[in-house]
Amino acid sequence: MGSTKLLPLLTNTASTTLTVWLYCTARAALPLQERVTEGWQQFDQGNIAAAIACFQEVLVRAQRLGDIYFSNIAGNSLQFVEQTLVDLEAELEALELNGDETALAQGECSLGYEHLSAAQEAIQAACFSAALHYLDQALRQFSASGQLTGVGQSLSTMATVHLATADYSRALTYGQAAIAVLEDCDALPDSAHTLQTLGLAHFHLGDWAAAQARLEQAATLYHRLADSRAEGITLNHLGQVYSQQKDFMFALATYEAALDCCLELPSAATQELTATVLRHTGQLYEGMGYCEFAIAPYRDALDTYQKLGDIAKATLLLQHLGSLYEAQGQYAMAVECYHQLQQIHPLPENPQ
Repeated sequence: MGSTKLLPLLTNTASTTLTVWLYCTARAALPLQERVTEGWQQFDQGNIAAAIACFQEVLVRAQRLGDIYFSNIAGNSLQFVEQTLVDLEAELEALELNGDETALAQGECSLGYEHLSAAQEAIQAACFSAALHYLDQALRQFSASGQLTGVGQSLSTMATVHLATADYSRALTYGQAAIAVLEDCDALPDSAHTLQTLGLAHFHLGDWAAAQARLEQAATLYHRLADSRAEGITLNHLGQVYSQQKDFMFALATYEAALDCCLELPSAATQELTATVLRHTGQLYEGMGYCEFAIAPYRDALDTYQKLGDIAKATLLLQHLGSLYEAQGQYAMAVECYHQLQQIHPLPENPQ
């Protein structure tokens, strides 16, 4: 199949921003065999992320078509590429650089982290185009210095950007490329974040089984890392996946576990998450047909939103609670909700 040329693996990675979306969108309709061939061509040229994107696309399409033959080919190809990355890491560790080369590599790596930091700031400001520009620069610097952890972090952050912009297919592509690198770099926090991104991308694409698998992996890693907040966030997403699959008891247990995670942290750090989990719990009870049990978590969520001053979410929840009370014949409670709504949004006075 493909060769294992080490130099292109390091130096051509920076071109993946263009090659990945080009091969995933403009040529997505090509026959499966031709896409497999292109995947190995990209691999031979050192475009690892593009190769993974090809094989991942073949795997998804083959599974949808029920084509076991190409599903196996794509799965084996992905395993081969991931093993090549492991071998590459071993080669890099054994490589001896002279003083000048070492200084140059360190400089490239330092620049890479500067660009990665700038990208993260851009993401916080919702400047996603700028973030992708910085990430492309970071990827180039990390590739030049042979810093695989930085390469994995850059690819993972690219997946995060595409998830935020609802480009879920690209989020999957970059997430798969990132996890293939990070799993062999002893970078558990980055791996956990990437697995969560992959799970959410699968969730939005309606692939519940894949979403469940990835989010369960992410939650396990966050638990090992004792990152209770991140674990709670992941469990909340996982509960939604179970709910979509009608696994209501698993969903309820997962929401309870998420609330337990919130209890381990100061309330100020988890109030928003707590309210979200409680709201999802109420929705779960409604989906199960137990509307009377939905009221308590809804009211607790409402109290939290009001404490946070989140008027928009409090308004929506009050409207829903009023309708819920009314449907159950609890008209006095419904009137109370509508009265609170009027206090939040007073009706305009009649003109004289």
